[in-house]
Amino acid sequence: MGSIVFSCPHCEGKMEVEQGGLKGRLVACPHCGKQIKVPDEPEEAAGPAEDVQQEEEEEVVAETLTAGCLLSEGTVVKGIYRIVRHLGESSLGEVYVADMIGENRKVQLEIISSSEQETVERLSREIEFLAALQHPNIVRAFDAGQDGEIFFLASEYEEGITLRELLDKKGKLPEKEALTYALHIAQALEYAWEQRKILHRDIKPSNIFITNSGKAKLMGFGIAKSSESQSLGLTGIGYTVGTPQYMSPEQIRAEEDLDCRSDMYILGCVIYEMIAGQVPFDDKVPMVVMQKQMDEDPPPITDFTQGVSQATQDLLAKLLAKDRNDRPASWTGTVQLLKHAIEQEAAPSASAQASAPKAEETSASQAAPSSAAQPSLKEKLGCASVFLVIPSLAVFGVIAREVCRHLHLF
Repeated sequence: MGSIVFSCPHCEGKMEVEQGGLKGRLVACPHCGKQIKVPDEPEEAAGPAEDVQQEEEEEVVAETLTAGCLLSEGTVVKGIYRIVRHLGESSLGEVYVADMIGENRKVQLEIISSSEQETVERLSREIEFLAALQHPNIVRAFDAGQDGEIFFLASEYEEGITLRELLDKKGKLPEKEALTYALHIAQALEYAWEQRKILHRDIKPSNIFITNSGKAKLMGFGIAKSSESQSLGLTGIGYTVGTPQYMSPEQIRAEEDLDCRSDMYILGCVIYEMIAGQVPFDDKVPMVVMQKQMDEDPPPITDFTQGVSQATQDLLAKLLAKDRNDRPASWTGTVQLLKHAIEQEAAPSASAQASAPKAEETSASQAAPSSAAQPSLKEKLGCASVFLVIPSLAVFGVIAREVCRHLHLF
């Protein structure tokens, strides 16, 4: 006797039953566990027995949720979240769009790459803290847990694309559009710092979501750090975390007294990339990028994009200052500089005559940067072969191992 295939009305998962005596009877859905009535007419006929067996084996693999594997469309996590599509990558792992079963809404589901048991415990402790970050420019997290071998973090979702996807399509953005997105993110970071003393530490295009309404929203707080409670994310104390192209010099040095000016530098890297079409510093080897972040000035942005307003050039010079004392001392100052740059870009005829405002607390130190050459990374650490032979410094030990494996730092 053959079998029929139909969909569960609750989770829309496909299921198969034998034809005959089960018509009209209640059975348990293998995906969500709810009782459903077997229809009289099948949606589709099952294929050969060999194909049915293969399909069943594939379903078992999906339901097992093995760590390290990409989840396929239709996979149900924790009986609540059904995968719709793969969205991208974050510092913690793979990110998906998922339907919340039983509710008419989509969520962003982050599948954590770590397989350590302590991960879910830390997520559980942190989710309440992260859920309290309620700002229109922050993607709010609301659930975390474990299913099989994987850990997940669920956040709100809006229709749109990541800034990474947008830049991959367009190459670069008009100056005003880039500054507007940067203003949204700066306001989100200002809120996180002023309200909770949280540093994001991983601001990058793949962690910025652009909604269809044109609003930029910050996500990826997985490696965020609070000055009040050490690391919020899945990182150990004493380790350098982040993405080399978007890291401040003091972050690379694994300094413990980081403050909001570190995130300002990283935002400056993102602004530069949006307008120039490339990051300020890049190389195939992460260690080379990190040395450039510490020792070199970025190429003038006008080398890549003509007509950039002087206000925006001044803004980038402040945000990308190697010495954090030469950056704005507060997010209030950075927000003011961004608003001024937007105004000047909108009125180019006046930009040549208007000088950048002395924003509230624009700089913690008004002294001009020293004209003396900055010491190299080797000189700072007093070693000729700094990259790979300093086991006493955790930061370089971690980075060296990542370079040897040709992996990115996250």
